Amino acid sequence: MTPFVGSDAPGLVARPQRTRGDCKLEVAAKGNRNVLARLYQEGAYKARLPTKAPGDALEAVLINTSGGLTGGDRMELKVRIGDGAQAVITTQACEKFYKSTGAPAVVTSQIELGRGGVLHWLPQEAILFDHANVARDLSINLAPDARLVALEAVLLGRKWKDERFEQGLFADRWQICVEGKRVHTEQVRLMPHGPGTLGGPAKLGAHAAYATLLLVGGSPSDLLVPIRGCLAGIEEVVSGASAWTVGGTEKLIVRFLAADGYELRKALVPVIAMLGEGVILPKMWTT
Repeated sequence: MTPFVGSDAPGLVARPQRTRGDCKLEVAAKGNRNVLARLYQEGAYKARLPTKAPGDALEAVLINTSGGLTGGDRMELKVRIGDGAQAVITTQACEKFYKSTGAPAVVTSQIELGRGGVLHWLPQEAILFDHANVARDLSINLAPDARLVALEAVLLGRKWKDERFEQGLFADRWQICVEGKRVHTEQVRLMPHGPGTLGGPAKLGAHAAYATLLLVGGSPSDLLVPIRGCLAGIEEVVSGASAWTVGGTEKLIVRFLAADGYELRKALVPVIAMLGEGVILPKMWTT
């Protein structure tokens, strides 16, 4: 065991403790049930599984027991949805990214869906505090007949607390593949360097919250007109929906810009319900 060394020890620099987390989750179809086939947890990354009725999708709630992430923290998630299995994955609360004085907080998520697998990836919003430094990577590979609903929502501080993300770095990458062939990729890089630098027509303007909702698999284009009709009735957000085919795979994308997290969530909930095909929004979203 390494002895404790005080900060006044000559030639030594105190190093703050960093959060580490590793979670591996596998879901399988067994008869008419979706069951947990494997769960590995290490460090600050945990998963809890609320009891569901037979036939319902398995629900997994991800928990960061450290309460938030800052520079140098690392969290890694690996998920497999087996053939014919259905799952909903969410988070216990909004993930908070605090001020960093050095290296980024790194969050990587790798997900695989087997044949006929269905996943609703619905984490609650990520909150970026001022001077946060974050690198996130989401990688999902689907079998040809699998179905994915994926959401990522971001708040640039909490408006009701007069918080703003005015300095820092947020790098967020998505890579979605079907049988290893890329059907969707995007990278967001926010690097504000003072008040108002994320404004302007080509950026976020006066909005402090945004989200992307993606549907891959099935016939997403059939939902395009109903979703646009739903969005037209939500005047508090700027939004848009598009659907097209890439390499034989249909996908639908819905984008949202809102003044704050409250307005964003009001717009998200009805659209998520339209994509759910009977999957109920996780209870954690309303508690």
